Amino acid sequence: MNKMGFISIFIILVVGIVLLNTLFVFNILSLQNHISIASKNKTQSYLLLQDKINRLIYDRDNFNKYIKPKIIKNCRGTITRQSIDFGDDLELKKHIIKATVYFEEINNRKNIVIDMETKFNEISRFSKSYGTIINEIFEMDKNYVSNMEIENLKENYSEKFYSLIRKIEREISDYDFLSSTEKINTSGNIEIDKKSIRKNYREDGEDMYSEIITNYKPYNRVPLNIFKDKTIDKANLQFGESGNNEPIRFKGIVYVEGDIVIEQDVEYEGIIIVNGGDIIVNSESIFKVNGMIIHSEGEVVGDIRFEKNQNLRKSIYSFGSYLPGFIESNINVIKKY
Repeated sequence: MNKMGFISIFIILVVGIVLLNTLFVFNILSLQNHISIASKNKTQSYLLLQDKINRLIYDRDNFNKYIKPKIIKNCRGTITRQSIDFGDDLELKKHIIKATVYFEEINNRKNIVIDMETKFNEISRFSKSYGTIINEIFEMDKNYVSNMEIENLKENYSEKFYSLIRKIEREISDYDFLSSTEKINTSGNIEIDKKSIRKNYREDGEDMYSEIITNYKPYNRVPLNIFKDKTIDKANLQFGESGNNEPIRFKGIVYVEGDIVIEQDVEYEGIIIVNGGDIIVNSESIFKVNGMIIHSEGEVVGDIRFEKNQNLRKSIYSFGSYLPGFIESNINVIKKY
């Protein structure tokens, strides 16, 4: 009897030890599985964050849709810090909890800062990205930039200058500058007086005649592009008429594939791009510019008076935001956690 009881107790102990070992092994395997899942989730959350950064910042379509409008609004003085609304974009909206942009001046250049939060399986990840966003040509703090003088500056400036000119030449006619302001694309011989922009025509054997393209207000900015065409080697923009002493006040972003001739006193605010032409100022005229002139492959005949402007950079940002090539992003991720 005692022997049978001993055997029973022994069997119970053995079974108990086996069960304990089984439970121990099961717990170890379960713990390892949890650790593996947690590690996998952390890795996936990290990869997800990187994927969303790439999609938002480095995908050109998403950059133009979500980041570019913030840059332009900031350059025009309307926002400093704002969240990004992804609307019905489920691809970005699915895991991005919040994305915020704001702007800082670092090393005398405008920088964008993008803070992002993502979540995957209840694991939150955060990132901070920043970088320059404005083409360096527009941050030189110079009123007049030409291909002649640019070669005497930094080595890479010449390449940047011609790259900008080529981009403007290719894209300016159709460029979306995100404004309700009407763009004027025209060609040939254009004249601006105190109230209107006119196109002048001269046919063989006939006197010159003109038609009004548009009337303008001196306080409204005018994006005006004047192209050369198949009939002329270069376009021509003339301000005013000789002998008229009333100053013309004009605010705009003017691109000319040819000459600019100043026949009357002009007070100009904004940016002028002269591509392949001269700037000719009548000896009896005063040409005042509050802004910037970008001049490629041409000469200046006469005197240009650049107005002293403590807010020159701010003005260039505002008018430059209407130009292709003005925004040139170089954004890097500096922190992920």
